[in-house]
Amino acid sequence: MLDVVAATFLGGPDALRSHDGIVAAVEKVAELHQNVALWYTGESQMEQSLKNYDVVGGMYFHDIAGLMAADGHPIKSLFPKEGNVVDFNSWTLTHGSQKQDEAHEFMEFSCLPEIQAAMSRSIGTAPVVNPAMTGLDTSELAAVTGTPAIHAPYDVYVDDETFINEAWDRMVAKA
Repeated sequence: MLDVVAATFLGGPDALRSHDGIVAAVEKVAELHQNVALWYTGESQMEQSLKNYDVVGGMYFHDIAGLMAADGHPIKSLFPKEGNVVDFNSWTLTHGSQKQDEAHEFMEFSCLPEIQAAMSRSIGTAPVVNPAMTGLDTSELAAVTGTPAIHAPYDVYVDDETFINEAWDRMVAKA
């Protein structure tokens, strides 16, 4: 949410690189809070709220929304004109796994450009490799990334995690 607010109202996600910028983004969210029916902390909360019609729209994962639509739920994923957050998840492997080699082989396979393209086409995820390497055409890429793309400054979330969480929690408590 802070990424979207920073991109829409504060000149871009780099505004979050200072405590003043983080506070400005949180304060802007506070101004918008009357439009929020649910602050969800787990993906399943939002999914269930959408399925139950408890909320009629919100910020949610494009690929999951597409899967819900494919299952017959009346939902459509839209990318806002202000920008779409392009995010990714990471593979993790426990240190004690007995399948280290197989896991590494799978991770390498899943990151191949042609596999990333297949994932984009079949489940709606944005590629994590350079899109030019995937063979996705302009419309295919736009269908999974939106334009413009908002890239989160993850280093800020790591470096200032406590500050951000405290500022956010104060804002939500007042809302």
